[in-house]
Amino acid sequence: MKLKYLFYIQTVVFLNAIGFIFAPAALLGRSGIVSNPELNLAFQNTGGLLLFLGLVAFFAARAEDSALRRNIRLAFFIAHSVLFTVYAFSQVTGGPTFGPILWVHLVFALAYGYFQFIRPNA
Repeated sequence: MKLKYLFYIQTVVFLNAIGFIFAPAALLGRSGIVSNPELNLAFQNTGGLLLFLGLVAFFAARAEDSALRRNIRLAFFIAHSVLFTVYAFSQVTGGPTFGPILWVHLVFALAYGYFQFIRPNA
């Protein structure tokens, strides 16, 4: 697999963030979390961030290999690793469980780590 395809996959997955922006209460309810205005705003903010990351991935996929694209790859590796750790810590300590989101970040962290450290010239 080429790195650009991983960027495209992240773009498609993170376009689901539009639901975070326009229907946060429904998505929170699916996880068993009672919605309130502050939490809805936080979810909408997260949706905006994820939409931004999806757009960065889209533009990185279309770019030629460069130092900037390699730095984006490293940034995505770090971001997904941190987010996986945060969601895993929440789950282990008895906080809210975001099962699918946890695994999405793990898969992306492993994939970007592969392209960063094992196949950096892909």
